[in-house]
Amino acid sequence: MAIRFLYGNEITLAQLVFKNSINLTIVRIQNDLGLGNRPWTSPPAPGVPFFILHIGSGYSGMATSGRSSLFIHELTHVWQGQHGFLYGYVFNSALHQTLSVILNGGQVSQAYGYTPGLRWSQYAAEQQASIVADWYSPYIGKRSTGDSRYRYIRDNIRPGNPWA
Repeated sequence: MAIRFLYGNEITLAQLVFKNSINLTIVRIQNDLGLGNRPWTSPPAPGVPFFILHIGSGYSGMATSGRSSLFIHELTHVWQGQHGFLYGYVFNSALHQTLSVILNGGQVSQAYGYTPGLRWSQYAAEQQASIVADWYSPYIGKRSTGDSRYRYIRDNIRPGNPWA
C-alpha cells in the first residue's frame, strides 16, 4: 500500500469548499479501500497521526472531475473528526450503514440519503458528507450560493461549527 501527501491542486480544491476549517497538513491519501471495496476515511490513531483517505484508484489524483466529489465527501469526514469527537464519525457511519443494510435488503445507500432543511446536527455522518459533496458537485449543487445545501457550507462547514 502506498500513502502520500495531498497534491497542490487537491489542497486548492479542498480550500474552495472548506476554506481554512480543516487542517490539511494531517491528511494523507492511501491506495487501498475498506470493507466491500468502498472508500473510507480513518482518523488518527496511535502511531499514525494522520487522517487517511482510503480511496483506491483515486490515489493518482483526486482533483479530477470524476473523483472530486468523492474527495470532498471524504474530506467532510476529516472535518467531522476535527470538529467533534475524533472517532464519532466512524461510529456514526458504521451504525447507520449497518442499519441501512439490515433494513434495506443489504443496500447501504439509505445511510447517505437526506432531505435538506434540518439542522446540521440532525444529520448522520454520511448524510452530512453527502450534503457537502452534492453542493460541490458540478452535476447537482454546482457550488451555487442559491442551492438549498449552501446554508450548511456557510453556517457549519466554513466556520467549523458542527452545532449551528
